[in-house]
Amino acid sequence: MTLHSTHADIVCRAASAGKHVFVEKPLTLTVADARRAATASREAGVVLQVGHHRRFQGATRRVKGLIDSGELGEIYQLEANLSGPSGGSRTGWRSDPAECPAGSMTGLGVHMVENLHYLAGPVKCVSAFCSKISSVGNLDDVTNIIMEFESGTLGYVGTAYGIPKVFNTAAFGTGGNAWSEDEGKRLRKLGIDPSAVEVADLGGLRGGNDTPAETGARARLLIEAAISKLDAYDGFRPENAKMLIAWEEEMSRRSLFTLPPVRYEMIPSIRGEDCFAADGCRICSNLCPHNALAVSPEGRMILSKGRCTGCGACVSACPAGAFDFPGASLPQL
Repeated sequence: MTLHSTHADIVCRAASAGKHVFVEKPLTLTVADARRAATASREAGVVLQVGHHRRFQGATRRVKGLIDSGELGEIYQLEANLSGPSGGSRTGWRSDPAECPAGSMTGLGVHMVENLHYLAGPVKCVSAFCSKISSVGNLDDVTNIIMEFESGTLGYVGTAYGIPKVFNTAAFGTGGNAWSEDEGKRLRKLGIDPSAVEVADLGGLRGGNDTPAETGARARLLIEAAISKLDAYDGFRPENAKMLIAWEEEMSRRSLFTLPPVRYEMIPSIRGEDCFAADGCRICSNLCPHNALAVSPEGRMILSKGRCTGCGACVSACPAGAFDFPGASLPQL
C-alpha cells in the first residue's frame, strides 16, 4: 500500500506509460492533485478507476433504483455513516494526520461521500467539522459533513473512530424512506404507512467455507426458486407467508427504532372448498410432524402458522389437493 500523498504522481506516471490505473481511495488528498491525475489519464486515453466498491452493494443499489424509479418521491435528504473502533490502533503513516486528514473521513467516510454522490449526483456546496475528542491516537475522532447537491437535495455524512461499527446509507423522500444497512446486505423501506416496513435481506448467499463456485451455485438456486414461485403462483396471498423475527441476529442502531431483522418463509394454505375434513378426513393432520393442523368445531381444517415449518408433508399427502404451496409441486415434495 502506498501513501495517500503519492497517489497523484503514481497515477500520472502509470498513465504516461499507457497503463490503465486502479487506485485505492482516497484518489488524492487535494482537489488540485485529483484534477492532475484525471487530466493525465484522460490525455493518455487510459481508464482511471477508484476503489469505491460500496455503491455496488446490493441494498445500496436498491436504494438507487427506488430513487430513479420515483418510488421514494422527491428526495429531500440523504444520510450516510461509516464508523468503527480502530482509530487508536493505527500505526505508521496511517496514524499521521498529514496522510489521513479529517480522521476516519480519509479511510472510511470517503466511501459514504461517494455513495451519496452515486445517489444524488454532483455536490454544489460543502461544510465540514472535525473534532479530536479522545487522547488516544493522533487522528481526529469524528468528522461531520453537510452537503448541498446541485439538485437541491441536502445530505449528511458522519464518520468516527473509537465507536462500534456503523454502516448505513439512507434516502428520505416525499413517497417514502429507504436505507441500506449491514454492509449493503439489508434494505429497509418505509412508506407513508408507518406500519408497512419492508425488509429485504440481501446477504447470506455465502457460507463460511464456500468457494466462489459454490456461492454462485447457491445464488442460482435461490434465483431459480424465486422464479419458480412466481411461475407457479401468480396471486400471492398473506396466508402463504410466515414472518420470522430473528432477535438473535446482529442489529444496527437504526433497526432498534423500526423492526428487528425479519424474514419470510413460505407455508401452505388450505382451500376449504376442496378439503374433506368435514367428511372425517384427517390424513394431513395425522401426518404433520409438527402438529400444525387441527380441525375446528365447524369441521374445517386449520393451519397454525406458528407451528408450521413449510415441510410440505400435508401437501403431498392430501387426497383432494386442497393445499396451496407457492413454488412447490408434488415431485419437489
